[in-house]
Amino acid sequence: MHRILFITLEFSAATFSGNGVYAQSQVRSLTQLPETEVLVLSAKPCGHTGSSQAWGAQLLELEVSRWGSLDASAPFDEFASKAGGSTVRQKVAEFDPSVCLFVDWSSLPAWEAVRPSLTRGIPAIYCNYRVFSRTETGEGLELVRRLEAESMEKSAATVVLSASDRDYLLQNVSRCAASDSGKQSPCHVLLCALREELNSLPPPPDLGPLDFIQIQGMKASNGLICQAGSPGMAALEGMAEHELSHSCECPSSGGLTTASSPSPAQLFQTGRPYLTCCVRLAREKEPERFVALVEQLAKDGSLQRHGLTPVLVGATNDSFAQGIKLRLQSAAPRSILIERFMGPQELATEVFSRTRLNVHPCTYDAFGMTIVEAASMGAPSIVHSHPGAVGAADLLQASNHEVVLENLAAEPPTLASRVVALLDDGDKILLVARRAAVRARSWTEARNALELLHIIKQATACSA
Repeated sequence: MHRILFITLEFSAATFSGNGVYAQSQVRSLTQLPETEVLVLSAKPCGHTGSSQAWGAQLLELEVSRWGSLDASAPFDEFASKAGGSTVRQKVAEFDPSVCLFVDWSSLPAWEAVRPSLTRGIPAIYCNYRVFSRTETGEGLELVRRLEAESMEKSAATVVLSASDRDYLLQNVSRCAASDSGKQSPCHVLLCALREELNSLPPPPDLGPLDFIQIQGMKASNGLICQAGSPGMAALEGMAEHELSHSCECPSSGGLTTASSPSPAQLFQTGRPYLTCCVRLAREKEPERFVALVEQLAKDGSLQRHGLTPVLVGATNDSFAQGIKLRLQSAAPRSILIERFMGPQELATEVFSRTRLNVHPCTYDAFGMTIVEAASMGAPSIVHSHPGAVGAADLLQASNHEVVLENLAAEPPTLASRVVALLDDGDKILLVARRAAVRARSWTEARNALELLHIIKQATACSA
């Protein structure tokens, strides 16, 4: 029996970022495994009246006075203080976990607060959803870097979302990197998976037949192979390539395109009027790059020529976010602003199924879950081209035409010209859309959970 204590600052109460969405995904999939029980310890904002979901797990929520941030200003100290309370410690002791998974540096103090309540020593696994020391600045950098280093030191294993984050932690954060005698615990790459509720949605009909999206993931003796470049992933790519070579033509009815019968690329274009950006409106997500692109496309008439409507999805409403929204509306008055948090299914059906091109503007993102969610609905994404910049490019690979890489730090006129060239090539956009959908739907929550359980078993065995 695996009894998992799962500690995360953000979970299902007042979710505001991809961290909360991914935490929910992992908990839900873990609870579906046989002989596995989960206790979630999370925070929630004071006065929150909405209901919280636990998906079969036990849930302990602790109120905190600050909310909406995961950087050094996050309420990690309040969370830890309340986690050390007698009631919480008693409930954790009664659950009697066999392992602890804690999310990001902000959960380490909470784990240390509850650990003394346990009568036996158990391994802890550091689930790094984002390397905050890559983006934190000022006084917060020292705090975040210290707690990330301690999280690696005090864990039996570290799990990250991309090869780039693994390399950065090992080379720049881990204290063992500077010590010949230091012993480094394993650092695993586990790519984010598409949520089951999205995988069950039928792909939009404008993608054509995608019968082969049910391709089963490859397995190896050490569990699921999910990392880019692995033998299992290479085999999966080969299978997808074979199927795509037989079906990517997407023929229209009768197999011929006539003057009265629009091509599949034309159908895709006319049914998808959105140029979308879906990120948290925070400085580290760099939404201003999307706005600058829209400004240039509006200036040169490309938005009108291609029949595109900019869509910005972002629930944040601080002064920075409001400035971004005002600037977008000024450049494109008919743009659509969605200022509430949208769940993955709502986002998929209302936005991504109508998106011709999704722009993920940041020059660094640990993963970028919305890229995969967009892909599942056939919305191809542009991401920054620097190697390792965006973790989702470990799953959706540019070499297989599953994502488009561009230098998003380029001057707006240069970037806009590249985007226009892509928009002009309807066949290429449709190809990327279809291949992205295949890839996104091939790596599921259930497979992610099995790989995570394999890591848990390794950590438990090593600590026994």
